[in-house]
Amino acid sequence: MTTPPGANFPSLLNPFPFSGYYADILILLFVLAQIFV
Repeated sequence: MTTPPGANFPSLLNPFPFSGYYADILILLFVLAQIFV
């Protein structure tokens, strides 16, 4: 299990076929939602 190119998170947190800023933003939004909700 390796980290996809351009991704700042492990494959466990980024199991999507795409990688990079889009995946990072989606994960960050999810984390922020969990914190503020």
